[in-house]
Amino acid sequence: MYKPKSALVKFTLSSLLLLLILNNCYGEQRFLQTPASYQEVGTGEDIILPCRVDNKKGQCIWQKDRRPIGIHQDKYEWANIRSNSVSDTDCSLLIRKASLEFDDGDWECQVSPSDFKRQDSLTSQPARLVVKVKPRKPRIEYGGSILTGALTLKEGQEVTVSCVSRYGNPPALIK
Repeated sequence: MYKPKSALVKFTLSSLLLLLILNNCYGEQRFLQTPASYQEVGTGEDIILPCRVDNKKGQCIWQKDRRPIGIHQDKYEWANIRSNSVSDTDCSLLIRKASLEFDDGDWECQVSPSDFKRQDSLTSQPARLVVKVKPRKPRIEYGGSILTGALTLKEGQEVTVSCVSRYGNPPALIK
């Protein structure tokens, strides 16, 4: 006995059920790539802090020194596209014209939960970004002041002079 309508209904219901399952089932969010734990960038240079997420359903957020950073054209932009929105997996941040004042610090890539019921929010390990600043020229100091000329000493007199270079980041090391 042939029942084509019954088989068609079963096939349609099975297909619909499979479609619903596939549409609503996905793995938890997880990092595919996070920024390196230490990076250096020269003052005025651009740098990309990479952050890619598998099964991303939440929103990308960046923090510097535990404070949220907004997306601002010509300063903080999504690295992957020009329209200033984030793609399906890429949360990478482009920092333009790095400066010691605004960009030197610990950065974290975060992704909000995929929905309010899931506990799959993500936070990367802190990535230390050092904005390099050239130090001033080394100078000889004596008694806390710059030594500009000759230092006259009496025989047997001991003094301490220092060779210092200030205002560099990271601090200058003179050997």
